[in-house]
Amino acid sequence: MGMNQPGQSNQQVEQAKQMWSNLTRGRQIAVAAAVVGLIVSFLPWYSASASYLGQSVSSSANGWASWGYLAILGFIVAAVVVLLPLFGRSVRGIIPSLPPTITDARLVMGAGGVALIGALLYLLTTNKDIGNVPGVSAGPSIGLYIALVCGAAVAAGGYLMQTEPDLV
Repeated sequence: MGMNQPGQSNQQVEQAKQMWSNLTRGRQIAVAAAVVGLIVSFLPWYSASASYLGQSVSSSANGWASWGYLAILGFIVAAVVVLLPLFGRSVRGIIPSLPPTITDARLVMGAGGVALIGALLYLLTTNKDIGNVPGVSAGPSIGLYIALVCGAAVAAGGYLMQTEPDLV
């Protein structure tokens, strides 16, 4: 397998660009937010540190704990629903008994809402008040804040999908 020459296009990159351009704006927003949400699930969502007599210790937890699982499930469902049409499939084709009122847009909005609620519950249940203890700090971390934004963005992408044509 050889390297591409400068100026020569990689066929897989071109295919990925074409698939991306086939997605509507709402689908692009939803899948981008879902992928970022999945990636940030590995970042710290909650951190704690303590320092005493020159010694310090710190620890953190990522999204793969507690209510974070709910957020991760929402991100996965949204990504699957958005990407299925690129492979010639649809949720309705896989689950034909779905009521007609359950559209891809509503599924994505719901999945975004689930992700947002999961991240909010994580924030509310893990944000323990440690009081005013000198040398000790604990609280939510950057991954959790990004996950909250991603959940809202997935839901917003689903909302935009309501006015866009179905791909399958």
